[in-house]
Amino acid sequence: MSWGRGIWRKPPPARIGPLREDAQDLPAWPFVAAYSMYLLWWVLGSGDLMWPFFGIIMLVLMLGRSGLRFPPGTIIWMFFLAWVLASMSMLDSGGRVIGAFYRFLLQLAPGILRSTRTTRVRR
Repeated sequence: MSWGRGIWRKPPPARIGPLREDAQDLPAWPFVAAYSMYLLWWVLGSGDLMWPFFGIIMLVLMLGRSGLRFPPGTIIWMFFLAWVLASMSMLDSGGRVIGAFYRFLLQLAPGILRSTRTTRVRR
């Protein structure tokens, strides 16, 4: 069997073209603070609460940018989030809505964190 053909071949190098100027200056501090200070957040008892918090901060920073790239599979993740929001319409009490919205934010945060990794950030 030849290792250079078919599914066994070495993938071509990723082609990352130049980003637009306004997409290149995303700040890195929310990403660094979320990951480097996780132990502190955990000791303070807010280890799970910090992911949606920093995800929302990164989303706000990304919304005004144009020329951003998203990782493959983002559209499937967006359909999943739309499905989650649609299924939240079946909830019958306020407490369940709050809990479901918190879980929705926990599902939203990893996609935002992953999207910021595919763009260049300013150090």
